[in-house]
Amino acid sequence: MTKKSPGYECFILYGEDYHGTSDQRFFCFFWLCLFAWSFCFPSLDAKEEEGPAVPLTRFFWLLALPDLMSKTYPQPRGQLHAGGQEVTEEFVADNEESLRSGCKVLDVCCGEGNTLAYLAESFPNSQFVGIDIVQKAITTAMSGVQAMGNVSYVQGTIYDLPFEDETFDIVLGQDPDGFCHKDRIVAFEEVFRVLKLGGKLYMHQSWIPSGWSKDEMDEYDRYKKIGGSPTATVSAQDLLSDIADVGFVVDHQSDLTALAADHFKATAFVQKRVLGEADAWTTRVMGYAGAGRKFGLKVIAHRETLFELIHLEKYDTIKQVLKQKTVDEILALRDWAQFTVLHHAAKDGKLDMVRWLIEKKGLPVDVEDGNGSYPSYR
Repeated sequence: MTKKSPGYECFILYGEDYHGTSDQRFFCFFWLCLFAWSFCFPSLDAKEEEGPAVPLTRFFWLLALPDLMSKTYPQPRGQLHAGGQEVTEEFVADNEESLRSGCKVLDVCCGEGNTLAYLAESFPNSQFVGIDIVQKAITTAMSGVQAMGNVSYVQGTIYDLPFEDETFDIVLGQDPDGFCHKDRIVAFEEVFRVLKLGGKLYMHQSWIPSGWSKDEMDEYDRYKKIGGSPTATVSAQDLLSDIADVGFVVDHQSDLTALAADHFKATAFVQKRVLGEADAWTTRVMGYAGAGRKFGLKVIAHRETLFELIHLEKYDTIKQVLKQKTVDEILALRDWAQFTVLHHAAKDGKLDMVRWLIEKKGLPVDVEDGNGSYPSYR
């Protein structure tokens, strides 16, 4: 192999003396063209209201992603995430009660939809929706579930989810690239918006660094850019900070080093079989894992319920939550003692909130709790 430079190695994968099969030559040629185009035309314009601008590298990446990844990915084409079905079964184990009783699940960056097809068949009482930016992936996903009435797929962006507020009980993300974009906070805000009060974010992100030093992150960033990745360089700690900043309460967090290391090894094995040898990026991250660096994040977080907000006296947030709700919808939100938010606001002495609920939202002053008592002021 004739090594020209780290960039040449990552994009071409092989030296000028390597000829390979037609598939291998196409794979190398595609990434060389992508590299050249990214310098000539750095981005495609996007209207501000449509979310972040799409770099041209990412545009072409998205067009060809399912086809390219499936050639050198250790998991089935319909589950292009580390761990494949094993990770999906872990999601089931953690959420089986909700899935069996009936809930509504959104899978972001769902790809060709095998995860949701499996879940929809296994849990007929629940409803499942997948969204992905790649139309070809959505078309493939839809073709496989036409006979199922509890699963659907839509083409769209995670930065502007085409769903009403408080639609889903669970948002699932299995290695979603959208959460590793430089504007990922917009994606987390959208997920927060479409989750119901008390709804859950359940995410695996296998390949991001976890707990690395600044020098280690800088080194990782340099090689990641050489490899042509369209995602930003983020760590598990960055994602946890973003999730908390949006308003989520984190219930569980753990690294995925073992999962990531197994995935890197399996990817290298497939690349050697298909392309002749593992590419430079896969080889490097295998080295990082072998040297003891941690990877990945599994996070389970929830949007606070109305009564968690009341307990914390977050009445400004409560006003935003209740702003679009009708009187009947607000009165239907009761705690174990059948207290409404009006009862709690009166009990806590939040007279501004009491006035807002009565005058602006039209709640009756004589609404009863579980004991037949009216709201009383402290």
